[in-house]
Amino acid sequence: MLPGPTNVYHCPGCSKSILQWTLASANSLGAKYYSDGRIKAPDFPATVIITQCEDCGTIFWLDREIKVDEFEDDDFREDDALKRDYYREQGAWAEELDKEGWVKAIQKGAFRNPKEEIYLRKKLLWCLNEFFLENKGFLDAEDFLLRQENANNLIKLLDNTAQRDLLLIAELHRNVGNFESCLEVLDLVTEPDLQRMAYGIFKKCRVKDSKVFELG
Repeated sequence: MLPGPTNVYHCPGCSKSILQWTLASANSLGAKYYSDGRIKAPDFPATVIITQCEDCGTIFWLDREIKVDEFEDDDFREDDALKRDYYREQGAWAEELDKEGWVKAIQKGAFRNPKEEIYLRKKLLWCLNEFFLENKGFLDAEDFLLRQENANNLIKLLDNTAQRDLLLIAELHRNVGNFESCLEVLDLVTEPDLQRMAYGIFKKCRVKDSKVFELG
């Protein structure tokens, strides 16, 4: 993993400097793949593209249009070293939203198009499913209902003419216990590269298992 430049943004709520690290290169060695589309790769962490300001609570996207500066993490470049020290002293690193943050972003409508809403809802899905796995298939009543509602809304947003979206739609139906719908959608997944994952979902669906699983 090779780091790229650090981008600098200003929070639109309070103008605090927010720092975003980037990657120049990475690899997916040791990555784990899950049936809901989540990938857990220790050497390929996702760059944060939406965050919440720790000072004022504003949730905002780290868009190129609002980027104000950047610097390299290089002690041998004096100008960048000065900027690095300045921004790190008075700024804060952009952090990935947690479950409450994803919920807040969705409820407050912090998306400008369907693509961004899909991104937020996928992140919430993965957050809840990761917690679901860690707790051996248990969610409290509030999180269970949240997972069901989010999955149903995500199904409506996804493109039912795109093969990868169809695969996720099938998985979402399985997650909420709509096993017949899951099987019907799986019949529409014909792309050879997706057949292995589709068969894994099919096997779980046939025994009415709604839990997300790691792909072997």
